[in-house]
Amino acid sequence: MKKNVATTVVLLLCLALQALAYDFQSGSLLYSIISTDPPQVSLDGHVDGTSAQGELVIPETVNHDEITYSVTQIGHMAFLGCTGLTGQLNIPKTVNTIKAYAFFDCSGFTGDLVIPNSVTLMLGRAFQNCAGFDGQLKLSNSISKIYGSTFSGCSGLSGTLVIPNSVTEIAAQAFTSCGFTGTLVIPNSVTKISVDYDYTYEGYGSFQDCSRLTGLVLPNTISIIGDYCFAQCTGLSDELVIPEGVTEIGNHAFWSCNKLLSVKFPNSLTTIGYKAFSECESLTGTLHIPLSVTIIYGQAFSYCKNISAIKLHPGIQLSGYGFFDHCSSLTELTIPEGWETTGKSSFSNCSSLTKVSLPESLKTIGNGCFMNCVNLSEINLPQGVTSIGIEAFSHCVNLFLGELVLPNTVERIEAFALDSCIGITRIIIGESINFIAEPAFSNTRLEAMVIKATTPPELKYIVNQSYLPLDLPIFVPCGTLETYQNAEGWSNFTNLHEGLMVVLSVASSDETTGTVMVLKEATCEDDTVLVEAVPNDGCSFLYC
Repeated sequence: MKKNVATTVVLLLCLALQALAYDFQSGSLLYSIISTDPPQVSLDGHVDGTSAQGELVIPETVNHDEITYSVTQIGHMAFLGCTGLTGQLNIPKTVNTIKAYAFFDCSGFTGDLVIPNSVTLMLGRAFQNCAGFDGQLKLSNSISKIYGSTFSGCSGLSGTLVIPNSVTEIAAQAFTSCGFTGTLVIPNSVTKISVDYDYTYEGYGSFQDCSRLTGLVLPNTISIIGDYCFAQCTGLSDELVIPEGVTEIGNHAFWSCNKLLSVKFPNSLTTIGYKAFSECESLTGTLHIPLSVTIIYGQAFSYCKNISAIKLHPGIQLSGYGFFDHCSSLTELTIPEGWETTGKSSFSNCSSLTKVSLPESLKTIGNGCFMNCVNLSEINLPQGVTSIGIEAFSHCVNLFLGELVLPNTVERIEAFALDSCIGITRIIIGESINFIAEPAFSNTRLEAMVIKATTPPELKYIVNQSYLPLDLPIFVPCGTLETYQNAEGWSNFTNLHEGLMVVLSVASSDETTGTVMVLKEATCEDDTVLVEAVPNDGCSFLYC
Protein backbone atom coordinates (compact mmCIF):
# COMPACT_ATOMS: atom_id res chain seq x y z
CA MET A 1 0.00 0.00 0.00
CA LYS A 2 2.74 2.48 0.94
CA LYS A 3 4.55 1.78 -2.30
CA ASN A 4 1.39 2.46 -4.29
CA VAL A 5 0.72 5.72 -2.46
CA ALA A 6 4.29 6.91 -3.07
CA THR A 7 4.01 5.97 -6.72
CA THR A 8 0.77 7.92 -7.02
CA VAL A 9 2.30 11.03 -5.45
CA VAL A 10 5.22 10.94 -7.88
CA LEU A 11 2.81 10.45 -10.76
CA LEU A 12 0.70 13.41 -9.70
CA LEU A 13 3.77 15.65 -9.51
CA CYS A 14 4.90 14.58 -12.95
CA LEU A 15 1.48 15.11 -14.45
CA ALA A 16 1.20 18.51 -12.77
CA LEU A 17 4.39 19.64 -14.50
CA GLN A 18 2.99 18.40 -17.80
CA ALA A 19 -0.24 20.31 -17.24
CA LEU A 20 1.64 23.61 -17.11
CA ALA A 21 2.49 23.34 -20.78
CA TYR A 22 -0.12 24.56 -23.28
CA ASP A 23 -0.13 26.22 -26.70
CA PHE A 24 -2.80 28.88 -26.39
CA GLN A 25 -5.59 30.30 -24.28
CA SER A 26 -9.14 30.91 -25.43
CA GLY A 27 -11.38 32.63 -22.96
CA SER A 28 -10.59 31.08 -19.57
CA LEU A 29 -9.52 27.72 -20.98
CA LEU A 30 -6.09 26.42 -21.96
CA TYR A 31 -5.43 24.27 -25.03
CA SER A 32 -2.64 22.19 -26.57
CA ILE A 33 -2.50 21.44 -30.27
CA ILE A 34 -2.66 17.72 -31.05
CA SER A 35 -2.52 17.98 -34.82
CA THR A 36 -2.98 20.50 -37.58
CA ASP A 37 -4.28 18.06 -40.18
CA PRO A 38 -6.96 17.64 -39.15
CA PRO A 39 -6.90 20.52 -36.67
CA GLN A 40 -7.38 19.04 -33.19
CA VAL A 41 -6.67 20.27 -29.68
CA SER A 42 -6.63 18.98 -26.14
CA LEU A 43 -8.41 20.98 -23.45
CA ASP A 44 -5.77 21.13 -20.75
CA GLY A 45 -7.25 23.20 -17.97
CA HIS A 46 -8.57 26.49 -16.64
CA VAL A 47 -6.56 29.70 -16.46
CA ASP A 48 -7.48 29.99 -12.76
CA GLY A 49 -6.33 26.45 -12.04
CA THR A 50 -8.00 24.86 -9.05
CA SER A 51 -9.58 28.21 -8.17
CA ALA A 52 -11.93 28.01 -11.12
CA GLN A 53 -15.54 28.74 -10.21
CA GLY A 54 -18.99 28.27 -11.72
CA GLU A 55 -20.10 26.31 -14.75
CA LEU A 56 -17.62 24.77 -17.16
CA VAL A 57 -18.54 25.19 -20.83
CA ILE A 58 -16.49 22.91 -23.06
CA PRO A 59 -16.81 23.94 -26.71
CA GLU A 60 -16.83 21.51 -29.64
CA THR A 61 -14.44 23.81 -31.53
CA VAL A 62 -12.06 26.64 -30.75
CA ASN A 63 -10.40 29.22 -33.04
CA HIS A 64 -6.73 30.13 -32.91
CA ASP A 65 -4.66 31.97 -35.49
CA GLU A 66 -7.58 31.74 -37.93
CA ILE A 67 -7.71 27.97 -37.62
CA THR A 68 -10.74 26.13 -36.24
CA TYR A 69 -9.72 23.25 -34.07
CA SER A 70 -11.94 20.42 -32.92
CA VAL A 71 -11.76 19.70 -29.18
CA THR A 72 -11.09 15.96 -29.23
CA GLN A 73 -9.37 15.40 -25.93
CA ILE A 74 -9.58 16.35 -22.24
CA GLY A 75 -5.99 16.37 -21.05
CA HIS A 76 -4.17 14.88 -18.07
CA MET A 77 -5.25 16.52 -14.82
CA ALA A 78 -6.98 19.22 -16.82
CA PHE A 79 -9.39 20.13 -14.01
CA LEU A 80 -7.96 18.16 -11.13
CA GLY A 81 -9.11 19.53 -7.78
CA CYS A 82 -11.41 22.15 -9.28
CA THR A 83 -14.00 21.79 -6.56
CA GLY A 84 -15.54 25.18 -7.37
CA LEU A 85 -16.83 24.08 -10.77
CA THR A 86 -20.60 23.57 -10.51
CA GLY A 87 -23.63 22.54 -12.49
CA GLN A 88 -23.93 19.77 -15.04
CA LEU A 89 -20.84 18.73 -16.96
CA ASN A 90 -21.49 18.60 -20.70
CA ILE A 91 -18.84 16.81 -22.72
CA PRO A 92 -19.11 17.63 -26.45
CA LYS A 93 -19.52 14.87 -29.03
CA THR A 94 -16.21 15.82 -30.62
CA VAL A 95 -14.26 14.42 -27.67
CA ASN A 96 -12.81 10.93 -28.18
CA THR A 97 -10.33 10.77 -25.28
CA ILE A 98 -10.55 11.67 -21.60
CA LYS A 99 -7.16 11.28 -19.99
CA ALA A 100 -6.19 10.27 -16.45
CA TYR A 101 -7.22 12.57 -13.59
CA ALA A 102 -9.04 14.87 -16.02
CA PHE A 103 -11.83 15.71 -13.54
CA PHE A 104 -10.34 14.16 -10.41
CA ASP A 105 -12.01 15.52 -7.24
CA CYS A 106 -14.31 17.90 -9.11
CA SER A 107 -16.93 17.44 -6.44
CA GLY A 108 -19.08 20.43 -7.41
CA PHE A 109 -20.59 18.96 -10.57
CA THR A 110 -24.23 17.82 -10.23
CA GLY A 111 -26.88 16.03 -12.26
CA ASP A 112 -26.23 13.24 -14.76
CA LEU A 113 -22.80 12.34 -16.07
CA VAL A 114 -23.04 11.55 -19.76
CA ILE A 115 -20.02 10.16 -21.60
CA PRO A 116 -20.82 10.65 -25.32
CA ASN A 117 -20.50 7.75 -27.73
CA SER A 118 -17.64 9.56 -29.45
CA VAL A 119 -15.41 8.72 -26.47
CA THR A 120 -13.34 5.61 -27.15
CA LEU A 121 -10.78 5.96 -24.37
CA MET A 122 -11.19 7.02 -20.74
CA LEU A 123 -8.12 6.58 -18.56
CA GLY A 124 -7.88 5.89 -14.86
CA ARG A 125 -9.18 8.23 -12.18
CA ALA A 126 -10.77 10.48 -14.80
CA PHE A 127 -13.81 11.20 -12.57
CA GLN A 128 -12.62 9.87 -9.23
CA ASN A 129 -14.23 11.51 -6.18
CA CYS A 130 -16.73 13.49 -8.22
CA ALA A 131 -19.22 12.91 -5.45
CA GLY A 132 -21.57 15.75 -6.47
CA PHE A 133 -23.06 13.98 -9.49
CA ASP A 134 -26.53 12.99 -8.24
CA GLY A 135 -28.07 11.57 -11.38
CA GLN A 136 -27.32 8.64 -13.64
CA LEU A 137 -24.09 7.64 -15.32
CA LYS A 138 -24.44 7.05 -19.04
CA LEU A 139 -21.40 5.39 -20.55
CA SER A 140 -20.13 5.60 -24.11
CA ASN A 141 -20.94 2.54 -26.19
CA SER A 142 -17.55 2.89 -27.86
CA ILE A 143 -15.25 2.12 -24.93
CA SER A 144 -13.72 -1.32 -24.50
CA LYS A 145 -12.16 -0.92 -21.08
CA ILE A 146 -13.10 0.93 -17.91
CA TYR A 147 -9.79 1.70 -16.25
CA GLY A 148 -8.96 1.61 -12.58
CA SER A 149 -10.68 4.16 -10.32
CA THR A 150 -12.32 5.95 -13.24
CA PHE A 151 -15.52 6.60 -11.23
CA SER A 152 -14.35 5.61 -7.77
CA GLY A 153 -15.94 7.69 -5.04
CA CYS A 154 -18.78 9.02 -7.19
CA SER A 155 -21.13 8.23 -4.35
CA GLY A 156 -23.95 10.46 -5.55
CA LEU A 157 -24.52 8.59 -8.81
CA SER A 158 -27.83 6.77 -8.67
CA GLY A 159 -30.14 4.62 -10.72
CA THR A 160 -29.25 1.58 -12.75
CA LEU A 161 -25.78 1.32 -14.21
CA VAL A 162 -25.87 0.10 -17.81
CA ILE A 163 -22.56 -1.29 -19.01
CA PRO A 164 -22.37 -1.23 -22.83
CA ASN A 165 -21.75 -4.42 -24.78
CA SER A 166 -18.56 -2.85 -26.11
CA VAL A 167 -16.86 -3.21 -22.70
CA THR A 168 -14.55 -6.21 -22.29
CA GLU A 169 -12.63 -5.27 -19.12
CA ILE A 170 -13.55 -3.54 -15.88
CA ALA A 171 -10.44 -2.74 -13.88
CA ALA A 172 -10.00 -2.70 -10.14
CA GLN A 173 -11.70 0.15 -8.27
CA ALA A 174 -13.47 1.31 -11.43
CA PHE A 175 -16.78 2.00 -9.61
CA THR A 176 -15.79 1.72 -5.93
CA SER A 177 -18.27 3.43 -3.57
CA CYS A 178 -20.63 4.52 -6.34
CA GLY A 179 -24.30 4.91 -5.45
CA PHE A 180 -25.95 2.82 -8.18
CA THR A 181 -29.23 1.16 -7.28
CA GLY A 182 -31.17 -1.88 -8.42
CA THR A 183 -29.70 -4.89 -10.19
CA LEU A 184 -26.30 -4.65 -11.85
CA VAL A 185 -26.18 -6.66 -15.07
CA ILE A 186 -22.69 -7.17 -16.43
CA PRO A 187 -22.89 -8.11 -20.13
CA ASN A 188 -21.29 -11.19 -21.66
CA SER A 189 -18.86 -8.98 -23.56
CA VAL A 190 -16.94 -8.56 -20.28
CA THR A 191 -14.14 -11.09 -19.77
CA LYS A 192 -12.23 -9.48 -16.89
CA ILE A 193 -13.49 -7.88 -13.67
CA SER A 194 -11.25 -6.43 -10.98
CA VAL A 195 -8.10 -8.20 -12.17
CA ASP A 196 -6.22 -5.13 -13.39
CA TYR A 197 -4.53 -2.64 -11.09
CA ASP A 198 -3.92 0.23 -13.49
CA TYR A 199 -4.20 3.58 -11.73
CA THR A 200 -5.34 2.05 -8.48
CA TYR A 201 -4.28 1.06 -5.03
CA GLU A 202 -3.89 -2.66 -4.72
CA GLY A 203 -6.72 -4.33 -2.89
CA TYR A 204 -9.91 -2.54 -3.96
CA GLY A 205 -12.47 -4.08 -6.24
CA SER A 206 -14.35 -2.85 -9.26
CA PHE A 207 -17.66 -2.48 -7.41
CA GLN A 208 -16.50 -2.49 -3.79
CA ASP A 209 -18.80 -0.59 -1.43
CA CYS A 210 -21.54 -0.09 -4.01
CA SER A 211 -23.84 -0.56 -1.07
CA ARG A 212 -27.11 0.33 -2.77
CA LEU A 213 -26.99 -2.41 -5.39
CA THR A 214 -29.68 -4.98 -4.63
CA GLY A 215 -29.01 -7.58 -7.30
CA LEU A 216 -26.18 -8.90 -9.45
CA VAL A 217 -26.10 -10.78 -12.73
CA LEU A 218 -22.62 -11.94 -13.70
CA PRO A 219 -21.54 -12.77 -17.25
CA ASN A 220 -20.74 -16.34 -18.26
CA THR A 221 -17.63 -15.09 -20.06
CA ILE A 222 -15.45 -14.51 -17.00
CA SER A 223 -13.16 -17.06 -15.36
CA ILE A 224 -12.02 -14.97 -12.39
CA ILE A 225 -13.93 -12.76 -9.99
CA GLY A 226 -11.13 -10.50 -8.82
CA ASP A 227 -10.04 -9.43 -5.34
CA TYR A 228 -12.52 -7.20 -3.46
CA CYS A 229 -14.69 -7.14 -6.58
CA PHE A 230 -18.06 -6.86 -4.78
CA ALA A 231 -16.83 -6.47 -1.21
CA GLN A 232 -19.11 -4.46 1.10
CA CYS A 233 -21.99 -4.50 -1.38
CA THR A 234 -24.26 -4.63 1.62
CA GLY A 235 -27.47 -4.24 -0.40
CA LEU A 236 -27.05 -7.47 -2.40
CA SER A 237 -29.70 -9.92 -1.27
CA ASP A 238 -31.39 -13.20 -2.16
CA GLU A 239 -29.35 -15.81 -4.07
CA LEU A 240 -26.01 -15.11 -5.71
CA VAL A 241 -25.38 -17.25 -8.78
CA ILE A 242 -21.76 -17.70 -9.83
CA PRO A 243 -21.87 -18.67 -13.53
CA GLU A 244 -20.32 -21.79 -15.00
CA GLY A 245 -16.86 -21.07 -16.31
CA VAL A 246 -15.71 -19.19 -13.22
CA THR A 247 -12.68 -20.99 -11.79
CA GLU A 248 -11.55 -18.56 -9.11
CA ILE A 249 -13.27 -16.30 -6.59
CA GLY A 250 -10.66 -13.81 -5.40
CA ASN A 251 -9.70 -12.60 -1.95
CA HIS A 252 -12.46 -10.59 -0.24
CA ALA A 253 -14.53 -10.88 -3.41
CA PHE A 254 -17.89 -10.81 -1.55
CA TRP A 255 -16.61 -9.85 1.90
CA SER A 256 -19.27 -8.26 4.11
CA CYS A 257 -22.13 -8.75 1.65
CA ASN A 258 -24.20 -9.25 4.75
CA LYS A 259 -27.63 -9.59 3.14
CA LEU A 260 -26.83 -12.44 0.74
CA LEU A 261 -29.04 -15.40 1.60
CA SER A 262 -27.39 -18.13 -0.47
CA VAL A 263 -24.67 -18.80 -3.03
CA LYS A 264 -24.81 -21.20 -5.94
CA PHE A 265 -21.32 -22.26 -6.97
CA PRO A 266 -20.47 -23.56 -10.45
CA ASN A 267 -18.92 -26.96 -11.08
CA SER A 268 -16.01 -25.17 -12.76
CA LEU A 269 -14.87 -23.51 -9.53
CA THR A 270 -11.43 -24.53 -8.21
CA THR A 271 -10.42 -21.71 -5.84
CA ILE A 272 -12.17 -19.73 -3.10
CA GLY A 273 -9.97 -16.87 -1.92
CA TYR A 274 -9.06 -15.42 1.45
CA LYS A 275 -12.13 -13.93 3.17
CA ALA A 276 -14.07 -14.38 -0.07
CA PHE A 277 -17.41 -14.60 1.80
CA SER A 278 -16.32 -13.51 5.27
CA GLU A 279 -19.02 -11.65 7.23
CA CYS A 280 -21.77 -12.72 4.85
CA GLU A 281 -23.78 -13.25 7.98
CA SER A 282 -27.16 -13.83 6.28
CA LEU A 283 -26.02 -16.90 4.31
CA THR A 284 -28.45 -19.52 5.54
CA GLY A 285 -28.84 -23.28 5.43
CA THR A 286 -26.38 -25.74 3.96
CA LEU A 287 -23.21 -24.56 2.25
CA HIS A 288 -22.39 -26.86 -0.67
CA ILE A 289 -18.76 -26.77 -1.81
CA PRO A 290 -18.51 -28.26 -5.34
CA LEU A 291 -16.32 -31.28 -6.01
CA SER A 292 -14.29 -29.12 -8.40
CA VAL A 293 -12.95 -26.91 -5.57
CA THR A 294 -9.35 -27.82 -4.77
CA ILE A 295 -8.33 -25.03 -2.41
CA ILE A 296 -10.03 -22.75 0.10
CA TYR A 297 -8.03 -19.90 1.61
CA GLY A 298 -8.18 -18.62 5.15
CA GLN A 299 -11.34 -17.13 6.65
CA ALA A 300 -13.22 -17.74 3.42
CA PHE A 301 -16.51 -18.17 5.31
CA SER A 302 -15.66 -16.73 8.72
CA TYR A 303 -18.49 -14.96 10.57
CA CYS A 304 -21.13 -16.55 8.32
CA LYS A 305 -23.32 -16.80 11.39
CA ASN A 306 -26.35 -18.47 9.84
CA ILE A 307 -24.78 -21.37 7.95
CA SER A 308 -26.20 -24.46 9.64
CA ALA A 309 -24.38 -27.20 7.70
CA ILE A 310 -21.33 -27.52 5.44
CA LYS A 311 -20.88 -30.14 2.70
CA LEU A 312 -17.17 -30.72 2.19
CA HIS A 313 -15.33 -33.27 0.02
CA PRO A 314 -11.97 -35.07 0.16
CA GLY A 315 -10.20 -33.09 -2.57
CA ILE A 316 -10.18 -29.75 -0.75
CA GLN A 317 -6.91 -28.28 0.45
CA LEU A 318 -7.04 -25.68 3.21
CA SER A 319 -4.51 -22.85 3.09
CA GLY A 320 -4.34 -20.40 5.95
CA TYR A 321 -6.60 -20.37 8.99
CA GLY A 322 -10.09 -19.61 10.30
CA PHE A 323 -11.97 -20.97 7.28
CA PHE A 324 -15.32 -21.32 9.09
CA ASP A 325 -14.49 -19.34 12.23
CA HIS A 326 -17.55 -17.94 14.06
CA CYS A 327 -20.07 -19.94 12.03
CA SER A 328 -22.18 -19.90 15.14
CA SER A 329 -25.24 -21.72 13.72
CA LEU A 330 -23.27 -24.78 12.62
CA THR A 331 -24.49 -27.74 14.73
CA GLU A 332 -22.90 -30.86 13.23
CA LEU A 333 -19.84 -31.41 11.08
CA THR A 334 -18.38 -34.30 9.12
CA ILE A 335 -14.80 -33.98 7.90
CA PRO A 336 -14.53 -36.15 4.78
CA GLU A 337 -12.34 -39.22 4.51
CA GLY A 338 -9.06 -38.36 2.86
CA TRP A 339 -8.37 -35.21 4.86
CA GLU A 340 -5.12 -35.43 6.82
CA THR A 341 -5.51 -32.14 8.67
CA THR A 342 -8.37 -30.05 9.93
CA GLY A 343 -6.50 -26.81 9.27
CA LYS A 344 -5.83 -23.96 11.72
CA SER A 345 -8.76 -22.44 13.58
CA SER A 346 -11.00 -23.93 10.92
CA PHE A 347 -14.07 -24.25 13.14
CA SER A 348 -13.13 -22.09 16.09
CA ASN A 349 -15.90 -20.16 17.85
CA CYS A 350 -18.61 -22.33 16.32
CA SER A 351 -20.60 -22.00 19.50
CA SER A 352 -23.56 -24.20 18.43
CA LEU A 353 -21.44 -27.09 17.22
CA THR A 354 -22.31 -30.22 19.20
CA LYS A 355 -21.04 -33.15 17.16
CA VAL A 356 -17.96 -33.65 14.95
CA SER A 357 -17.04 -36.72 12.94
CA LEU A 358 -13.36 -36.97 12.04
CA PRO A 359 -12.02 -39.27 9.27
CA GLU A 360 -9.70 -42.21 9.79
CA SER A 361 -7.25 -40.51 7.42
CA LEU A 362 -6.69 -37.60 9.84
CA LYS A 363 -3.12 -36.98 11.05
CA THR A 364 -3.22 -33.48 12.51
CA ILE A 365 -5.80 -31.55 14.50
CA GLY A 366 -4.70 -28.02 13.70
CA ASN A 367 -4.00 -25.11 16.01
CA GLY A 368 -7.20 -23.65 17.42
CA CYS A 369 -9.33 -25.89 15.23
CA PHE A 370 -12.22 -26.25 17.69
CA MET A 371 -11.29 -23.49 20.12
CA ASN A 372 -14.28 -22.00 21.95
CA CYS A 373 -16.70 -24.59 20.62
CA VAL A 374 -18.34 -24.44 24.01
CA ASN A 375 -21.21 -26.81 23.20
CA LEU A 376 -19.17 -29.48 21.46
CA SER A 377 -19.89 -32.68 23.34
CA GLU A 378 -19.21 -35.48 20.86
CA ILE A 379 -16.10 -36.10 18.77
CA ASN A 380 -14.10 -39.14 17.72
CA LEU A 381 -10.30 -39.12 17.81
CA PRO A 382 -9.22 -41.55 15.07
CA GLN A 383 -6.31 -43.90 15.38
CA GLY A 384 -3.69 -42.34 13.17
CA VAL A 385 -3.80 -38.84 14.66
CA THR A 386 -0.22 -37.83 15.43
CA SER A 387 -0.54 -34.20 16.53
CA ILE A 388 -2.99 -32.12 18.56
CA GLY A 389 -2.23 -28.46 17.88
CA ILE A 390 -2.02 -25.36 20.02
CA GLU A 391 -5.42 -24.53 21.54
CA ALA A 392 -7.01 -27.21 19.36
CA PHE A 393 -9.80 -27.86 21.92
CA SER A 394 -9.32 -24.84 24.15
CA HIS A 395 -12.48 -23.97 26.12
CA CYS A 396 -14.44 -26.98 24.87
CA VAL A 397 -16.00 -27.16 28.30
CA ASN A 398 -18.49 -29.92 27.43
CA LEU A 399 -16.04 -32.23 25.72
CA PHE A 400 -14.05 -35.23 27.04
CA LEU A 401 -16.05 -35.69 30.20
CA GLY A 402 -14.33 -38.07 32.59
CA GLU A 403 -11.57 -40.18 31.13
CA LEU A 404 -9.88 -39.13 27.86
CA VAL A 405 -7.99 -41.86 26.03
CA LEU A 406 -5.84 -40.36 23.29
CA PRO A 407 -5.04 -42.43 20.18
CA ASN A 408 -1.92 -44.51 20.61
CA THR A 409 -0.48 -42.78 17.54
CA VAL A 410 -0.36 -39.28 19.09
CA GLU A 411 3.21 -37.98 19.10
CA ARG A 412 2.73 -34.32 20.03
CA ILE A 413 0.37 -32.40 22.28
CA GLU A 414 0.92 -28.67 21.89
CA ALA A 415 0.46 -25.81 24.34
CA PHE A 416 -3.08 -25.21 25.60
CA ALA A 417 -4.41 -28.01 23.38
CA LEU A 418 -6.96 -28.95 26.05
CA ASP A 419 -7.00 -25.67 27.94
CA SER A 420 -10.17 -25.22 30.03
CA CYS A 421 -11.59 -28.62 29.07
CA ILE A 422 -12.93 -28.80 32.57
CA GLY A 423 -14.66 -32.13 32.12
CA ILE A 424 -11.42 -34.11 31.87
CA THR A 425 -10.53 -35.91 35.10
CA ARG A 426 -8.18 -38.55 33.75
CA ILE A 427 -6.08 -38.75 30.60
CA ILE A 428 -4.32 -41.76 29.08
CA ILE A 429 -1.53 -40.94 26.62
CA GLY A 430 -0.20 -43.64 24.28
CA GLU A 431 3.25 -45.04 23.76
CA SER A 432 4.05 -42.90 20.67
CA ILE A 433 4.09 -39.59 22.56
CA ASN A 434 7.41 -37.74 22.33
CA PHE A 435 6.44 -34.12 23.07
CA ILE A 436 4.06 -32.49 25.53
CA ALA A 437 3.80 -28.77 26.03
CA GLU A 438 2.99 -28.82 29.73
CA PRO A 439 0.37 -26.03 29.42
CA ALA A 440 -1.59 -28.43 27.18
CA PHE A 441 -3.75 -29.29 30.19
CA SER A 442 -4.02 -25.86 31.80
CA ASN A 443 -7.24 -24.97 33.62
CA THR A 444 -8.50 -28.55 33.63
CA ARG A 445 -9.53 -30.72 36.58
CA LEU A 446 -7.06 -33.53 35.96
CA GLU A 447 -6.87 -36.01 38.82
CA ALA A 448 -4.57 -38.54 37.18
CA MET A 449 -2.41 -39.01 34.08
CA VAL A 450 -1.24 -42.26 32.50
CA ILE A 451 1.68 -42.21 30.04
CA LYS A 452 2.48 -45.39 28.12
CA ALA A 453 5.72 -44.19 26.53
CA THR A 454 8.81 -45.98 27.86
CA THR A 455 10.97 -42.99 26.94
CA PRO A 456 9.90 -39.83 28.78
CA PRO A 457 8.49 -37.40 26.23
CA GLU A 458 9.98 -33.94 26.04
CA LEU A 459 8.07 -31.77 28.51
CA LYS A 460 8.15 -28.13 27.50
CA TYR A 461 7.30 -25.41 29.98
CA ILE A 462 6.45 -21.79 29.32
CA VAL A 463 8.74 -19.48 31.28
CA ASN A 464 9.35 -22.37 33.68
CA GLN A 465 5.79 -22.08 34.94
CA SER A 466 3.91 -25.25 35.77
CA TYR A 467 0.27 -25.45 34.75
CA LEU A 468 -0.22 -28.82 36.48
CA PRO A 469 -0.07 -29.53 40.21
CA LEU A 470 3.30 -31.04 40.99
CA ASP A 471 1.60 -33.69 43.14
CA LEU A 472 -0.62 -34.87 40.27
CA PRO A 473 -0.68 -38.70 40.22
CA ILE A 474 1.22 -39.74 37.08
CA PHE A 475 1.51 -43.40 36.09
CA VAL A 476 4.33 -44.58 33.82
CA PRO A 477 5.27 -47.98 32.34
CA CYS A 478 6.84 -50.68 34.48
CA GLY A 479 10.58 -50.34 34.76
CA THR A 480 10.62 -46.64 33.76
CA LEU A 481 9.93 -44.95 37.08
CA GLU A 482 13.53 -44.02 37.76
CA THR A 483 13.97 -42.80 34.19
CA TYR A 484 11.01 -40.45 34.55
CA GLN A 485 12.17 -39.32 37.99
CA ASN A 486 15.48 -38.24 36.46
CA ALA A 487 14.09 -36.78 33.24
CA GLU A 488 14.03 -33.02 32.70
CA GLY A 489 10.64 -31.61 33.56
CA TRP A 490 9.23 -34.89 34.88
CA SER A 491 11.57 -34.80 37.85
CA ASN A 492 9.56 -31.85 39.20
CA PHE A 493 6.53 -34.07 39.81
CA THR A 494 6.40 -35.72 43.23
CA ASN A 495 3.68 -38.30 42.64
CA LEU A 496 5.10 -40.59 39.95
CA HIS A 497 4.11 -44.28 40.00
CA GLU A 498 4.70 -47.42 37.99
CA GLY A 499 1.62 -49.06 36.54
CA LEU A 500 -0.39 -48.32 33.45
CA MET A 501 -4.01 -48.23 34.40
CA VAL A 502 -5.99 -46.13 36.80
CA VAL A 503 -9.64 -46.80 37.51
CA LEU A 504 -11.47 -44.16 39.49
CA SER A 505 -14.98 -44.93 40.61
CA VAL A 506 -17.60 -43.77 43.05
CA ALA A 507 -17.97 -46.31 45.86
CA SER A 508 -20.75 -44.52 47.69
CA SER A 509 -22.29 -41.15 48.16
CA ASP A 510 -24.36 -39.82 51.01
CA GLU A 511 -24.84 -36.71 53.07
CA THR A 512 -22.73 -38.00 55.95
CA THR A 513 -19.58 -39.21 54.25
CA GLY A 514 -19.84 -37.31 50.97
CA THR A 515 -18.51 -38.96 47.83
CA VAL A 516 -16.21 -41.86 48.50
CA MET A 517 -13.60 -42.48 45.82
CA VAL A 518 -11.86 -45.73 44.94
CA LEU A 519 -8.47 -45.76 43.29
CA LYS A 520 -7.15 -48.97 41.81
CA GLU A 521 -3.69 -49.26 40.30
CA ALA A 522 -2.61 -52.13 38.06
CA THR A 523 0.84 -52.59 39.52
CA CYS A 524 3.74 -54.26 37.83
CA GLU A 525 3.41 -57.32 40.14
CA ASP A 526 -0.30 -57.77 40.63
CA ASP A 527 -3.63 -55.96 40.71
CA THR A 528 -3.42 -54.96 44.35
CA VAL A 529 -5.86 -52.32 45.46
CA LEU A 530 -3.64 -49.64 46.91
CA VAL A 531 -6.24 -47.24 48.17
CA GLU A 532 -9.97 -47.61 48.63
CA ALA A 533 -12.82 -46.07 50.53
CA VAL A 534 -11.12 -42.70 50.65
CA PRO A 535 -13.49 -39.87 51.69
CA ASN A 536 -13.62 -37.02 49.24
CA ASP A 537 -12.33 -34.21 51.42
CA GLY A 538 -11.20 -32.02 48.60
CA CYS A 539 -8.48 -34.34 47.41
CA SER A 540 -9.50 -37.16 45.08
CA PHE A 541 -6.42 -39.27 45.75
CA LEU A 542 -4.74 -40.15 48.99
CA TYR A 543 -1.53 -42.18 49.19
CA CYS A 544 -0.23 -43.89 52.35
